[in-house]
Amino acid sequence: MSPTGRISISSSLPETTKPPNASLGTSDAADRERPLDILADRARRLLTIQWADGHQSAYDFELLRWKCPCAECAGEMGMPGKIASTVALRDDQVELDQVEAVGLFGIRPYWKDGHSTGIYGLSFLRAICPCEECAAT
Repeated sequence: MSPTGRISISSSLPETTKPPNASLGTSDAADRERPLDILADRARRLLTIQWADGHQSAYDFELLRWKCPCAECAGEMGMPGKIASTVALRDDQVELDQVEAVGLFGIRPYWKDGHSTGIYGLSFLRAICPCEECAAT
């Protein structure tokens, strides 16, 4: 991650072009899960993603930690993970040390408590977008 907190996920997908008569509200399905910019603002504890379809998602670090998809946190094979029995998260569990791109798939946060096994896919991140627009769908 750069000092500004930006990470880059270079896409091999071609830029999409829309015909002149395409409405502003329509976009290709691939654009929903293609980030143009990802910014981790440590001071505000906020991860912001600007998507290619024009949508912007803002994820509080605490939300991301609660939604960690790794087997240790989320569980596996029918067994609950550590998050299931957690009542509150400590500060070091929601403080981001760094974040890196995982190919074209997603991102991996490295938390101050040493946890780094959660790989958040881009489709997963878009699906958990906490904005009102996404919550309504």
